[in-house]
Amino acid sequence: MDTARTLAAREFANNGHTARESLSPNNTEEKMLDQKIFGEKLRNHRKNLGLTQEEAAAKIGVSAQAISKWEAGVSQT
Repeated sequence: MDTARTLAAREFANNGHTARESLSPNNTEEKMLDQKIFGEKLRNHRKNLGLTQEEAAAKIGVSAQAISKWEAGVSQT
């Protein structure tokens, strides 16, 4: 995924606040934790807005499958 979409997804998950955190954590454990936290934030924010994964995906220009993977902490953000 390109950087613009990554930042859009992070901004969406952070309730519209610009993401200022690093996109590349230094170690694997930190990266896995970041993915889990990001997924939880994304899911919570999406649900608070009453959006399906498909609707959230359309708003930020990615596939619903990407949203699903991000929320599960499976795919890199």
